[in-house]
Amino acid sequence: MTDERTQRLAHSRHYCADRLVEVKDEIARFQDESLALKAKLETGADEAAVSLIRRRRRFLGRRLEELKAERSALATELEASTLQLSTPAKMAEATGLRP
Repeated sequence: MTDERTQRLAHSRHYCADRLVEVKDEIARFQDESLALKAKLETGADEAAVSLIRRRRRFLGRRLEELKAERSALATELEASTLQLSTPAKMAEATGLRP
């Protein structure tokens, strides 16, 4: 494996690991906010607030789905780059490419 390719894979692995932590934190924060807004809805709020709360919860739901998809893609990329860095010959066999 070339040094440049190794560097790209290592960079990809570090980026994915760092971003996974950020995404996990964002997911937790958005879920907490959504639950707090849901509790506010259940306790009763005026009509204007209810509309804003529902709109915000819809946004949070969409954003959570996007973050979950990103988390999945990052995990896949992290696994692939780690595998390629640790066992280039096995990866080449699996993909049909030469190292």
